[in-house]
Amino acid sequence: MKKGILFILLMISTGTLKAQWSVTPEAGMTAVKRAGNLNNDWRPAWKLGVGVEYDLNERLSLKSGMYYTQRGYSLSYLYGPNYFPYHTADYYYDGGGYNQASIRYLSVKINRRFLQVPFMGKYSWGLTEDVKVNIAAGPYIACSTGDNWEWNSFTTIDHDGYGGSYLREYHDGAGSGDGGTRSFDWGLSGSAGIEVKNWAANWGYDLSLAKEARWDDVRANYHTISLSVGYKFNAGK
Repeated sequence: MKKGILFILLMISTGTLKAQWSVTPEAGMTAVKRAGNLNNDWRPAWKLGVGVEYDLNERLSLKSGMYYTQRGYSLSYLYGPNYFPYHTADYYYDGGGYNQASIRYLSVKINRRFLQVPFMGKYSWGLTEDVKVNIAAGPYIACSTGDNWEWNSFTTIDHDGYGGSYLREYHDGAGSGDGGTRSFDWGLSGSAGIEVKNWAANWGYDLSLAKEARWDDVRANYHTISLSVGYKFNAGK
């Protein structure tokens, strides 16, 4: 048993000596889209950080690091009585007379900032002596460093179309803090890249799966596409 343990430790030590570490500062842009029916488009954001790799052999490596990323969304919608989508007045006529109409508008924007740590397996192969391509995949965890949000809304209610009572309410504001969101995030990451000597370019995709709000379920929350460029510093062998 002791000899077996010593043999395993010797193999691990030998593999560690042969392995090579590398550190890659990276910077780039992302496009972020909130999943779900929020009428939300892709939003531009930044990605900054440092990648760390541990080479197991010439083709396989473990990839991690820490990255600053942004996620968020904006939404707005207008709704009213059943007939409202087909009328522009604050009240509608149903054939028997004028009835109460209620129109509500809401606009919300939130921007979230995260520190993200991936845990990925990476496979590389050479095209030429100085050019390599690679693919990588694995999970990630992230923690929010702060949220900023703002909102705007108004409500219009007319009790009848003949000068009856009505209500107008307007609200807007901005703030920071969690706003009911959870600070912890996790999901899946994938990337494809090319290395030319020490220069590296990576195309990445992240899928956020954690509960964003305390009352949410585990589901797809954000799709993030990224393009980053970095310079790879190799450590000792």
